[in-house]
Amino acid sequence: MARQSADKELADMLECSICTEVFTDPRVLPCIHTFCLMCLLKYVEDRRPGERVPCPLCRENFTIPGNGLSGMKKNFLMEKLLHTRKLSAGQEEREKVSGNPRSLVLSDAHKLSELWEISKDVLRRLDKEKNDVIEHLAGIEDDINTAADKLIAAIRRDKVKLLSEVESIKLKRVKQVETVKEEVKQHMKTMESFKRYSETLLSSGTACDVTRSANSLPVMLVLGLGLGLKESLRTISWSLALALALRA
Repeated sequence: MARQSADKELADMLECSICTEVFTDPRVLPCIHTFCLMCLLKYVEDRRPGERVPCPLCRENFTIPGNGLSGMKKNFLMEKLLHTRKLSAGQEEREKVSGNPRSLVLSDAHKLSELWEISKDVLRRLDKEKNDVIEHLAGIEDDINTAADKLIAAIRRDKVKLLSEVESIKLKRVKQVETVKEEVKQHMKTMESFKRYSETLLSSGTACDVTRSANSLPVMLVLGLGLGLKESLRTISWSLALALALRA
């Protein structure tokens, strides 16, 4: 009974999930599922190399190799199991003819030994593949960290440079504004002084006093306001004319 159960499990392992027949030229996908090469060719007959296709069982995508599905890895474990099953079938037929129970036991032990070695080989291959994946991804992680560090350093340098330029522009502009502000205040003081002088002249001076003061007013206004001589004279002339008109 146990032997029949083991034979059934072995038969299930060697059955293609697409055609439900014993594997013919078994090819393994990256997700570890195995199918007949011809079944896979029919499954992706309208796809081209480089395209991604889902596994018929787990739906995990895999990429069709550049040389087609014939470039997919062979499942050597399944091939060995098929070979072992074939040898076992022949041995069983011979034992049935001979009817020797001892030979049957020895054959089962031999098959178990072969399966054990095959399983050990598969484990070694899987461990190697795992280590290769870890090493490869570790290299990618290092590259990403190095690139990220360089970008962060560059951004920090640009940040310091830009902030320095902004601070320089701010200080320069503030200084300019303060300078103009002080000039305006000085002009306002000069104009206030001139206003008081004009008001005193208009309130208590005679026309002769206004005329005599005309010689000194242009110089005073030029020195006080920092205006050009032409502009100052025009301003004084207008102011005197206005004062005389009001006096009259």
